[in-house]
Amino acid sequence: MYGVVPQRYSMNFHEQMQTVFGGYDHREAAPDGSLYDTCNMCTARYPALTARPRRGAVTTVQKPNGFFARDCLVWVDGTKLVVDGQEVAELTDSRKHIAGIQKKICIWPDKVIYDRETGELTRMEAVWEGEGAFGDGTLAGEPALANTITVAGDLTGLFRAGDGVAVTCTDSSEQKIMGAYVIREAEYDSDTGKTALRFSDETWRELMPETAAAADGEANPFPSVGFKTSIRIQRRAPELDGVFEHHNRLWGWHGATICCCKLGDPTNWESFGGDATDSWELTTGSPGCFTGGISYGGRPVLFKENRIIRIYGDYPGQYSTSETESLGVEAGSGQSLAIAGDTLFYKSPDGIMAYSGGYPYSVGDVFGQVRYRNAVAGSDGRKYYVQMEDYAGNSWMFVYDTRYRLWHREDADQMLGIGWFGELYALQEIGFLVALGEPRSQMDREYGVNSLVEFSDFTDGSTRKKEASRIVLRLELEEHAVLEIFVRYDSAGEWIPLRRLEGEQVKGQVEIPIALRRCDHYRLRFIGFGGWTLYALTRERRTGSNRR
Repeated sequence: MYGVVPQRYSMNFHEQMQTVFGGYDHREAAPDGSLYDTCNMCTARYPALTARPRRGAVTTVQKPNGFFARDCLVWVDGTKLVVDGQEVAELTDSRKHIAGIQKKICIWPDKVIYDRETGELTRMEAVWEGEGAFGDGTLAGEPALANTITVAGDLTGLFRAGDGVAVTCTDSSEQKIMGAYVIREAEYDSDTGKTALRFSDETWRELMPETAAAADGEANPFPSVGFKTSIRIQRRAPELDGVFEHHNRLWGWHGATICCCKLGDPTNWESFGGDATDSWELTTGSPGCFTGGISYGGRPVLFKENRIIRIYGDYPGQYSTSETESLGVEAGSGQSLAIAGDTLFYKSPDGIMAYSGGYPYSVGDVFGQVRYRNAVAGSDGRKYYVQMEDYAGNSWMFVYDTRYRLWHREDADQMLGIGWFGELYALQEIGFLVALGEPRSQMDREYGVNSLVEFSDFTDGSTRKKEASRIVLRLELEEHAVLEIFVRYDSAGEWIPLRRLEGEQVKGQVEIPIALRRCDHYRLRFIGFGGWTLYALTRERRTGSNRR
């Protein structure tokens, strides 16, 4: 060892080739080759890394107030209800909750129903006030006691058999009597000009005074002709914080209450007649308000921030609930519920969760320390698209591919709603209605896509100093595309430009020398415009000695 100068560097050259590119992983300790930051990349050519397709440009909405997609495409522009591109009705100028059942589109808070077959817009609620009489009547052609309300005029356009109504009346003592009852028959007599609303036998027993002795000598508690009083008859619909369809019923929630409409009838939410088609309602005793709900796994599933509630049974007489204390849907992210790859995804207070019927588990660890809120989501069946807002106010679209279990991040303005109708449509708050993913039909497209890829730290599995000498890319550029490559050392200083590639380039190899710089780690960044695909990345480096 005498007279020998220790080597500062060993002449060990290494080459490492990467042909599988994962997804977004914003954790500082992500392994070599991970994508610390991405924008507008996708898994369309996985394991290669490629820019996302251009989104379809459908139309512009002046004032987005609501969006719904299922077997038609619905949005609300200010006060205009638009169905499949046609203005069909006028609504109030407010944000909407929209759900579909059969061929009907149901809208809150207006509480109106648009029938796509007839083109009619009707109200869920109905109310009548005036003078009426309680008395005996008939039911199914047989005499009945204290079951009829008779009023002047034709009410059959407002109420029908099966309606659940609230009845308020005032007797001579100004006593208010209120209740919810089911109309069994509604009949208008054109000769008398009166409508008879018939309820179950003895419905009005509490209201009817006792009278003189009947023919059999016993007191008859019901007069054949009842008393007249002012009456208010009302069919009511609840104020809902959210609504969805499940098995030909609309299900909704408000506060800590779950409710569903009568089977196939979104106008009836208080029809409690004791049969299988009834409405249903339940106020839960667990703390917190409901934050979201969806039809999943053959049953309604509703969420609070810290609970999952499943509804079992086929009709109200069978309905029961199973409640699990677990991470539920975060307040403000009720629209984050969507099914992709047979799994239900949603935004919880702890991030994006996946749920298959047991306990949910997190799939959002790759977001690192960045927290998000106000999620809106949709699915094309395989990919879960969720737009979220970070706490700095920036909006981003994250896409989870259930086949490869990879995330990618896309640019996105805040979304009002996302839904599937042959395409995955999204209505942005700024008014653009777009098609996400790869549009399947012919439509205009956005002009170009700006994209970004930043790899996490390249350490080459060594704590020694190293020198990157060259990178070799196998890539493909579409016509008019531009791709710039940058490097940065030891997380400090400016990004140093290495190469700018322009124009059409068929799949091939590009060698890019790097000025030698001794470092602990380094990063590569790709900034592109237009379509481009990276198939392979080879990094050549020289590693220092143990003395570094």
